[in-house]
Amino acid sequence: LRLSVPASFTLMGGYYLIQPLSEEMSLRADIRMTPLFTVASLLVLTVCNPLYTAMSSVLPLAAVQPVLHRSFSLVLLLFVAAFAVYQRPLPLALSFAVFLSAFAPFLMSTFWVRMAHLHTQREAQRVYGVISAGAQSGELIASVAAAALFSSLRESTLLITALLVELSVCIIVRRAAVAP
Repeated sequence: LRLSVPASFTLMGGYYLIQPLSEEMSLRADIRMTPLFTVASLLVLTVCNPLYTAMSSVLPLAAVQPVLHRSFSLVLLLFVAAFAVYQRPLPLALSFAVFLSAFAPFLMSTFWVRMAHLHTQREAQRVYGVISAGAQSGELIASVAAAALFSSLRESTLLITALLVELSVCIIVRRAAVAP
């Protein structure tokens, strides 16, 4: 519990820190582009699903979450670099919004599947409320902090999320090492 709560806090906090950024970026486009954004997100999700399934069937369960979450952090870092050098922010902003919309289901479901495999059914019944409270706390604090951070850091907020996601992975790996 002492490792699972901070893992859920950091992952959800990181994700919800950039969720408003993604929404702001998608709003930079004309409202008439909303259907295109939705279709693009579904297409990316459709393409990524078989890749995710293949990765999940090849790697041991304990390796899926670190690989996926670290890949997510790497892409965030690539977006930070692209925002720093790219002069046309609208296509990049929309690409980020599509990426986050398509990647979020994999990110969150993998985290909770990993948590389910780390805890026995008895532990889950006893502690998942507390773990979920850690996740909700991360969401709440990040949602409040997101506006302030984004106003001063802009796209560099992605760096903070990449660090929080990596911290979550490190905590889960540590949790797996001490599992009975």
